[in-house]
Amino acid sequence: MAVTLQVPCMNRDQFTELRDLPDKVIASDIEFLPDKAISTTLSFDQVEVENGLGYELVLNGSYIPNIPALKFNFVVNGVGAICRIEINGVVHKPVGRTHKHALIDENCPRKNLPHADASSRFRFAHSHATANLGNSMSRIRHPTYGKVR
Repeated sequence: MAVTLQVPCMNRDQFTELRDLPDKVIASDIEFLPDKAISTTLSFDQVEVENGLGYELVLNGSYIPNIPALKFNFVVNGVGAICRIEINGVVHKPVGRTHKHALIDENCPRKNLPHADASSRFRFAHSHATANLGNSMSRIRHPTYGKVR
């Protein structure tokens, strides 16, 4: 039985330790389904991210095919969002449409991760609907296009 760690807040050192942990795994397939609230969006919720530190970490995401835009939001139970990756999303000056929001201090989850950083490591290819996010990508299934690689 896995032990889960309940934390009321997370500081930058804890975030960095979890971010840099090499054994994080998404063991299940991710399936984008039509969003009930927004007809132009496909989304998924509460996909478990297994990790050796025992945090209850889940991944939520959305895909807007017409733009195309992709968003991944990592959430720690009891803390809130700790990292969000937006590819071709809403413009955040001065970093642009493709950027990452990350926890800087304990207040960031409460403030919806206000700090955005641009990164050349992220790319978006509409024809393949892929996100190159290092080696942490699991299999993703799109209801219209099938498996996305």
